[in-house]
Amino acid sequence: MRGLITMHADLKQKIFARNKGKLKFAGWQHPVIRLVRKIMNNDHDGSERLVAAEGLWAHIKLIETGMDIRCVVICPDLLYSDEALEVAGKCMDKAADIYVVSPKIFGRISDRDGPDGLVSLIRLPVWQTDGLQLREDAFIAVLDGLENPGNIGTILR
Repeated sequence: MRGLITMHADLKQKIFARNKGKLKFAGWQHPVIRLVRKIMNNDHDGSERLVAAEGLWAHIKLIETGMDIRCVVICPDLLYSDEALEVAGKCMDKAADIYVVSPKIFGRISDRDGPDGLVSLIRLPVWQTDGLQLREDAFIAVLDGLENPGNIGTILR
């Protein structure tokens, strides 16, 4: 067991070392933390087309789809697994800025009971209809002005 803990700590150190130049520590009143809180509470005006992605699954999808990650808010103490560390590392590599917060602050901005220690702000892409390549039998749903990201799942079901 001790060997696994040492390997996990080594991986964490390696990931944070390669992003050392981008790391910033943020408190509760930091402008980015306030922005994350507004977006997660649906209090943001949406003019910047920013959304918050939280958790391991969402971040795996961000990586797979090549989304533009504006910044990552991370709590190293909550990254428990090697998979979480690897995903966090990939997101940190892509992000322009990385903000490190305490478990207490992360718990206050998180929507989850057991947070994974990872929230990112991403800019939603804008697609033009003439650039879309669709199959002949494609079904298209256009969602505009959603106030709650959970509504997307409801619509798809």
